[in-house]
Amino acid sequence: MPTTDDRLRKAGAAWRDHVDGTAPPAKEPSPRAAAAGPLELRRRRAVRRHRLVALAMVGAAAVTLVAFAVLAAPSFRGLGGGGGSASCAAPTLTAQGTTGHGDVRSGQTLTVTGLYYVTDCYDSGQRGDPPPYGTVRLSLARGTHVVGLSTVHPDHDGAFTTTVRIPEDFPTGPATLRTDTPAARELELVVTRATPSPRPQSSSSTNR
Repeated sequence: MPTTDDRLRKAGAAWRDHVDGTAPPAKEPSPRAAAAGPLELRRRRAVRRHRLVALAMVGAAAVTLVAFAVLAAPSFRGLGGGGGSASCAAPTLTAQGTTGHGDVRSGQTLTVTGLYYVTDCYDSGQRGDPPPYGTVRLSLARGTHVVGLSTVHPDHDGAFTTTVRIPEDFPTGPATLRTDTPAARELELVVTRATPSPRPQSSSSTNR
């Protein structure tokens, strides 16, 4: 009667025969691989790695260019193709005739220039030029004291130049030159009292 060890050896031999019968045949090396030496095989592997790295770099560059084109498209639409050429800068004021840090005297005349007084900046690719504001009112304010100075009509570029006069009785101190246009920048001034001109002295003669 076969022993346990005999049965185990027989089962192991049967299993090995089964595995050997179902395993795929060993792949024969290609003639080129068989002819190439170890150095040639390493060189080929290095070339393949370099090609993979180059392809990865090209792909990353392409993704970067596409992202840049998508982000920059609105700006290019606004600059070319008949789109709006106006800047999105807020309407601004400048004044000629001030001294120091915006110092002006009561009764003084100023030349005021306004830029970018347009109703839109056309930054979404609209065609044509953005329309200017029809009427812009300038005023001088110190706290709750507000005095109207001038009413102007910007040109087709949204610009204007006008002359205004600081009222004689305007309160002295920090003041703001502003317009009634939304989002327009104000101009900070400091109003000082005008120095009165010296009165000529009259001479009297005594007849003796």
